[in-house]
Amino acid sequence: MPVSKGETGMTSDERYPARADAMGRSVRGPSRISRRTLVKGAAWSVPVIAAAVSAPLAAASVAACPDITSPAVWGPFEVASGTPGGRQEDILAPNFFEFWSENGDTATTVAVIRKRTTIAVQAGKTYTFTFRADMNYGKWDITQAVPSAIALVVGGAQVWQAQSRTGVLPVWPGGSAPHNYGTYTATFTATTTGTIPVDINFAMGTKPNPALANDDIRISTPVITCF
Repeated sequence: MPVSKGETGMTSDERYPARADAMGRSVRGPSRISRRTLVKGAAWSVPVIAAAVSAPLAAASVAACPDITSPAVWGPFEVASGTPGGRQEDILAPNFFEFWSENGDTATTVAVIRKRTTIAVQAGKTYTFTFRADMNYGKWDITQAVPSAIALVVGGAQVWQAQSRTGVLPVWPGGSAPHNYGTYTATFTATTTGTIPVDINFAMGTKPNPALANDDIRISTPVITCF
């Protein structure tokens, strides 16, 4: 007698080949996966997923960018070169440095005042410094002062600089007027891994007589991003 075939076009013997059960007997029919087997298999998948998620987080924490926004991590104002004479410096809330000189000297060479901190860098990584700055004329009178300049130096390399009266830095009129800070960026790519200095240098121009002042410059501590 011919064996009938179902909708699949196969006999039951063809669809379900003989197999041995747990007792060694030959049986046919669809095999079953017990709930215990499924639960047992699922238990192994969770740690694998957790490990895959946590690995990038651990890697990111190693490559965290330096934070130098607090004035507390910077050293004192110091003379880097020249003889500045009657210099003045301030820390303005919350995170601005101000450099200025009213009068009292007849500097014949440019003097540089410096603020310094250090950062840890990794070779091949690029660091972007974002900060704000502005200026005003010394004594609030362009005829009673001489220009000044500001520079950001990273690892001994000057990555940004600006001079007063060139249009790069916004001019603050003083008094109750709000500051109209400009926003600036500079980049540095590390060639070695280690700790390097970061300097903000304020250059005071020469003055032909002690009655003149230098232009004032304010700059914020930089925010660093890296990749």
